[in-house]
Amino acid sequence: MKSNYHCAVKDCKREFCALHRFPKFNEQPERFRLFVEATGNDNLKKLTPRKIYDRIRICNNHFKLEDMRRVGDNRFALFRHAVPSVNIYESKTPAFWVYQFLEGSNVLEDVSGK
Repeated sequence: MKSNYHCAVKDCKREFCALHRFPKFNEQPERFRLFVEATGNDNLKKLTPRKIYDRIRICNNHFKLEDMRRVGDNRFALFRHAVPSVNIYESKTPAFWVYQFLEGSNVLEDVSGK
């Protein structure tokens, strides 16, 4: 039976592999943010954290083997610390640049301290 879920990572076409939920925002907000950033999927910005948790998945292809443990013959579960770090969307903007929304306008600001 085909799943209604697919991988949320931008341009990932992987089929027939394990899919993992996003962490719960209220339990691990920083880890949740890292999952969203790794997808490069702007459509996620339109969803609430609850909808992302309920509806959106990321496939095994975006995690290291040491991020997962086998549970049963054909299933894998992520460790609580795991974040997508393999074959993820690479932003064209360096990570130390962030958009800050000040008074309704987009302001690109370097917050790296460099």
